[in-house]
Amino acid sequence: MDKEELHAYHKKYHKDWYQRNKKSSDAQSKKWAHDNPEKQRIMMRKCRYGLSEKQQSMLAEKCEICGSNVKLVIDHDHETNTMRGVLCNGCNTGLGFFKDDVDSLRQAVKYLNDKGVKA
Repeated sequence: MDKEELHAYHKKYHKDWYQRNKKSSDAQSKKWAHDNPEKQRIMMRKCRYGLSEKQQSMLAEKCEICGSNVKLVIDHDHETNTMRGVLCNGCNTGLGFFKDDVDSLRQAVKYLNDKGVKA
């Protein structure tokens, strides 16, 4: 059996094993994620954005828009999945509501300024 055949065999074996043991495997994974939230966060950021643990440790510790350090998330481009920065959940959600449209955001700032909202 050459290397490609061996890889295909292992892939099929693991897929079949998972199908036979789906419930217990999923339960075990869920328990591990619950018991190891920081490791889970590191692993997910590595999978989603390709960030090593060292790169993750160098991320901003506060929102790059408002300065909050509560509920920080990775802001990313939804088309390329490229990380843009670290935002609080509120600012990230706000950008999402504006669909990352800079012109709409400028119009929102103009609206607030026109209504006398202080900076």
